[in-house]
Amino acid sequence: MSWDLLQEYHQVLDAATGRHFGVAKKVSTHAWAYHIAGRRLAKRKGETGPIPPDHPRTGTWPVP
Repeated sequence: MSWDLLQEYHQVLDAATGRHFGVAKKVSTHAWAYHIAGRRLAKRKGETGPIPPDHPRTGTWPVP
């Protein structure tokens, strides 16, 4: 388990999301933040090359 991933996840979650009318964050919001955090860490490590289609961090590069 990478603490870097958890730290990045919380940073993404806190910076990009908030409460709307007092409603807590949905599961999909947490999943999105985890996905973006993983992509940001991969980008920092230089893992932006060809990614297999079954890889969990597929998507468009560059990562925000």
